Amino acid sequence: MEHERCHPDLIEVPIHDLGHRGEGVGRFQGQTVFVQGALPGDTVLAQPFEVHRRYQKARLVRVLDASPHRIDPPCQVFARCGGCQLQDFSYEGQLRWKEERVRQVIRRLGGIEDPNIRPIIPAPSQWGYRNKAQFPVQMVEGRPRLGFYEQYSHRLVPAESCLIQHPSICAAATRVVEHLQELPIPPYDETDGRGVLRHVIIRTSFSHSDLLITLVATQEDFEGRADLVRVLPRDLPSLVGVTLNVNSQKGNRIMGDRNVILWGRDFIRQTLDVSGMCLDFHISAPSFFQVNPVQAQALYSVALEYAQVDSQTKLLDAYCGTGTISLVLAKAGAAEVWGIDSVPDAIDNAKVNARLNGLDNVSFHVGRVEEIAGQLIDARGRPDVVVVDPPRSGLDPGFLRDMAKARAQRWVYVSCNPVTLARDIKMLRDYSYRLERVQPVDMFPHTPHVECVTLLSRVTS
Repeated sequence: MEHERCHPDLIEVPIHDLGHRGEGVGRFQGQTVFVQGALPGDTVLAQPFEVHRRYQKARLVRVLDASPHRIDPPCQVFARCGGCQLQDFSYEGQLRWKEERVRQVIRRLGGIEDPNIRPIIPAPSQWGYRNKAQFPVQMVEGRPRLGFYEQYSHRLVPAESCLIQHPSICAAATRVVEHLQELPIPPYDETDGRGVLRHVIIRTSFSHSDLLITLVATQEDFEGRADLVRVLPRDLPSLVGVTLNVNSQKGNRIMGDRNVILWGRDFIRQTLDVSGMCLDFHISAPSFFQVNPVQAQALYSVALEYAQVDSQTKLLDAYCGTGTISLVLAKAGAAEVWGIDSVPDAIDNAKVNARLNGLDNVSFHVGRVEEIAGQLIDARGRPDVVVVDPPRSGLDPGFLRDMAKARAQRWVYVSCNPVTLARDIKMLRDYSYRLERVQPVDMFPHTPHVECVTLLSRVTS
């Protein structure tokens, strides 16, 4: 293999970090090099395929010197599937890297030299932890299959059995594929816009034996639909509902705006135990709910600790989804909790969940948080605590500015993106808030993603 090192198109790269997509990061002749499949501690032989002034991307050819944290991945399609990126990285190595990534990003982008980063909370189980799968549907070797896309592509890797999905999801996906191969339901083709079935979304409950299947199709009525809906309840005893989401738009947006119940009901039930408080939730197909319910309990326990709720506390919960954090805070005895989200189905679920748990000290409001939050403060007064759980893009600067002017005592910021979290921490510091501590939580083992709960307090002098 020594001749490979001398090949003019190949470069030898020591890897010292990971990028946000899980690719190895190294240096070669003063340039940053991103190598998919490389790990911190590796020295690799790589072939550049995209060269820019300051960085280049390269394909992994061979690992010359392996990281002490490199292990054999258990998944047979790991090398091709883009569903998870770090199965060949020991779990200890994953945790160490995620915790350090949060520290370095907040130090560099948040401008805090020594942020108070608590030790990351590991996942009790690194396999079978997901309660939701969004399977694209494609023809593979002449047959419809479910799976996940290859990294940086829309080529499907068949993967009805996925090690990070709950086993009931895998069993349901296998049965769906068996029926699709017998029925005249053609998968949608992004290239020419032909076909019907785009995605199959499967949700399950860890606390109940509930299974919900959503078919995402280009039209409401299509040949084979009735037959599929008829056989699925027979084959899957835990199935509580089959719904249809209509997405007729071109492009790769997963879900459309119209939902139809085809059989049964349109939600699953989930019970969470947060700091000894049990709460029940109804979760519909289009609504956001943490995909790792076991770690969600740990995440919400930290949020509750940081919020410091008592019987006088007023809280505003922005991007509240189905009301999980809002309901935890309300059950803990807050005086008032106001939840806001722009997704009507999520707010409908949140209102149902409030009734389900007998909580009347919480209200939910649908609309853009940038608009609704100010209206609530004008009508009900200043909140003592602002809780936010925004998308990866982080907080809208206008919303952040307006909420900072409300002078809440504390901010509890739940984030899935350390980069935008650090950016927003820096802005909040400009508005006289001090970073107290950050708690990373490993919600997504075998991926580069890390969730954080952050506490900031207002500086009064």
